[in-house]
Amino acid sequence: MRINNELGYILHQKPFSETSVLLEVFTPTFGRIALIAKGAKRPKSHFKAYLFPFKLLNFSFVGKNELKTLTHIDEKTNYTYGHANQLIFGLYLNELILRFLKKEDPHPELFAIFHLAMGYLFNLDNLCSKYTLSKNYFSQLILRAIEIELLTSVGYGIDFSTIAQSHLPIIGAEYYEYNPSIGFTKSNCLNTGILGEILILMCKLDLNKLDHFLDKLKQSNTELALFLKLSKNILRQSLDFHLGEKKIYTRELAGIEWGKTGEMI
Repeated sequence: MRINNELGYILHQKPFSETSVLLEVFTPTFGRIALIAKGAKRPKSHFKAYLFPFKLLNFSFVGKNELKTLTHIDEKTNYTYGHANQLIFGLYLNELILRFLKKEDPHPELFAIFHLAMGYLFNLDNLCSKYTLSKNYFSQLILRAIEIELLTSVGYGIDFSTIAQSHLPIIGAEYYEYNPSIGFTKSNCLNTGILGEILILMCKLDLNKLDHFLDKLKQSNTELALFLKLSKNILRQSLDFHLGEKKIYTRELAGIEWGKTGEMI
């Protein structure tokens, strides 16, 4: 099989031999694939200038087996990070894809959202000015949106609109508890329960329709800080439940190196 000019992002790389590198790449057509960049460690290698995260690249490769050989690479878009938060958030998204996607299992809709999220994360100044939001809040919206899309894409989507088992609709003024194994159930405790309005808003969080979501947020009179706190807790429970014993190492790195930044993921 010979493939030319397949778009993709490098998620991870590691040495394969004295001169070669093994790449984990996310593409829209083939999903997550493994490519050998032969000779990439040599000083004059054409590949060397492109083997970095956060670049939208064109990949050409050959191979019939799971491990394929990179034949050509060039750059479509290069996102450069201006502060540490952008770096750690980008690495976190890469790790989510690595942890949840099986090899050669295409998810074109997830790739489109991933690509959009990368563009947003590395254009925070302009977007925060447009939406009059802080970088902190806007970054968290991006992370929560892609977590929702990821879980849905791999078959672990959360039903934010109905009560578990009874399938009755979530009511905005009532309170609920979340169990990742079954979903949302009614809560008798206002102190620990999640207001239904938050869950209704989570249904509408879509990176393709941010204006619509922010309009709904204003109409609900829900504080964005509260929405972000509760949505992060729900999604973290779900992600951790489905990961089992696997860890998200970017969380630990963020907590050690950047303190409060780690709390956002």
